Amino acid sequence: MGSPLGPLLADIYLIHLEQQLMKKLKSNGLVYWKRYVDDTFAIVRNKANAEKLKTILNSFHPKIQFTYEEEKDNQLSFLDINITHATTVRCSQFSTTIYRKPSYTGLILKWTSFVPTHYKKSALSSMIYRAIRICSTHSLLHDEFMFIKDVALANGYPVNVIEQQIRKTLDRFYAKQNKPEMLPQSNTSKTIETKLSSEENTNKKEVLLIDIPYVGRPTTVLGKRLINLASNIQPHIHLQPIPRPPPSLQALFPRKDPIPNYLQSHLVYNIKCNDCDASYIGKTNRQAIRRFREHGAPQEQLIHTLSSPSTSTIITLPLPSL
Repeated sequence: MGSPLGPLLADIYLIHLEQQLMKKLKSNGLVYWKRYVDDTFAIVRNKANAEKLKTILNSFHPKIQFTYEEEKDNQLSFLDINITHATTVRCSQFSTTIYRKPSYTGLILKWTSFVPTHYKKSALSSMIYRAIRICSTHSLLHDEFMFIKDVALANGYPVNVIEQQIRKTLDRFYAKQNKPEMLPQSNTSKTIETKLSSEENTNKKEVLLIDIPYVGRPTTVLGKRLINLASNIQPHIHLQPIPRPPPSLQALFPRKDPIPNYLQSHLVYNIKCNDCDASYIGKTNRQAIRRFREHGAPQEQLIHTLSSPSTSTIITLPLPSL
């Protein structure tokens, strides 16, 4: 998997690359440059040579090679954003909406799934919130809401739940956007605010998380009773039950047939001599039956020995007398 510092060091080095090459790139037609990890969105002048810009970037270090994709039909996808470029007489305009791969199936968490209801509502809210953040016009946002509604209906969500989540998510988003900014305050008001904040920190409750198995409505009732019980016994503690859905069927049944021992590879084996106490321990990346056959083991005895379950990662096989 590599070092945990790998992504951070790579990002630092790309920042160094940008600092060293930015002037040269701009002099060759680069107008706009924004990078997210290893994906970059760039705008170049009409007469700029994209191949020349790529050559400049690729010449910085032989291990760092850039590729590029140009817009097609005035559209270009960047991460999960679909960017449309519209050129008018006066200026160029850009509009953004959600980008989905051609392989997108529209499958989300089913409404009939045996999981807590707020899991399902959160699945809708995340799609709605992403649409609000990405769609650049009200018409595009409306189209995206209609698409989300169709997807949710196809997955069994009630219409009233869909519309309720759209309304709630919009209200939360615009409430944050319209929140008034804090103006400079006098020393007296700062002192009062400091006292109030210290009192709030004193009255702030400690959050205690507890896992409870999800079995439907009884889990919700149990969670509320636990919260009330905790508030009566320990008022300074806020108990937060977390309902855990049961394991899926895939976790209960194997998805693949088990591989017989004699067909397994990448193993350590131990071969013992029938005439003395000598033994040989080896390691192979090939199938066990192939390696043991090279040691002279009969195929019938080999399959019979290796087919029996082994309690150890080391497979033991008696070596026939020579």
